Amino acid sequence: MGDMPGWVASREFWRTLVRDMRYRTPERPPLWISRHMPGLVSFVYHWRVGIVIFRLATHYLLRLFSVRRLASGCYDILRIAELCGGRFDITGLRHVAGARRPVVYVANHMGSLETLVLNALLLPFGDLTFVVKESLLSYPVFGLLLKGVDPIAVSRRNAREDLKQTLDQGMKMIQRGRSVVIFPQATRSTTFDSAAFNSLGVKLARKAGVPAIPLALKTDFVQNGTWIKDFGRIMPEKTIYMEFGPPVNIEDNGKAQHQAIKAFIIDRLKTWGAEVIEDRSPRHTHQASPGTGEVT
Repeated sequence: MGDMPGWVASREFWRTLVRDMRYRTPERPPLWISRHMPGLVSFVYHWRVGIVIFRLATHYLLRLFSVRRLASGCYDILRIAELCGGRFDITGLRHVAGARRPVVYVANHMGSLETLVLNALLLPFGDLTFVVKESLLSYPVFGLLLKGVDPIAVSRRNAREDLKQTLDQGMKMIQRGRSVVIFPQATRSTTFDSAAFNSLGVKLARKAGVPAIPLALKTDFVQNGTWIKDFGRIMPEKTIYMEFGPPVNIEDNGKAQHQAIKAFIIDRLKTWGAEVIEDRSPRHTHQASPGTGEVT
């Protein structure tokens, strides 16, 4: 397994992941209720995910939290989604493995599922953390889980302060060998609005001198809730797509590379049938290649 952590060999899922550099849900029957009692499957999913989060939060309180425990718990959440009818199609992990150093993952943000599952997919390739909304750290139970990953917390009230916090803390994380996951949208949404996708991830990658890896996500298998955003309806008919693009080396002011990352995400979302609102302003009429950062 090369430079992989020793615990990667402990589970068939991770051995397959690092061997094949992709993951597709095997053909197997989901829970009986997901086929015959769709009204209950959402309750079962959130109940079982809540148990995993509670377990991880308890590990944090008891100072038993570890990368292996986090990865195992997030794998359990992936399996809960599969048992409730979810089908994962995850590609592009060869770009993650090939980076061989910390990177900045720049992704669109649809819902809560990716925040949890990404740990199971990325921790075998290296340590990482997330940029998160500061208020999430005060959530009961879930806030303790977030504290366990030592996130970069931003207020979402002052853009200038958020930029400074992300760049300063992000640099420290990367210098410690940790990759950073950034969702550069104002809020999670099943519709990708290109104009709302800011360049924070590219700015951090540029300052740290590391590549940015684009990540396109379609995770509307778990819908955002009407009253409580984290508790939405489960849609077993929707495939869960995640694709990592080639690393983008940031050049000059990074504008071309930012457009390249957006172009990659937009292309994948359209292929998967997601709703996209493209920015049609004159300065965004050119698209760039995610692999090279060249304007085409």
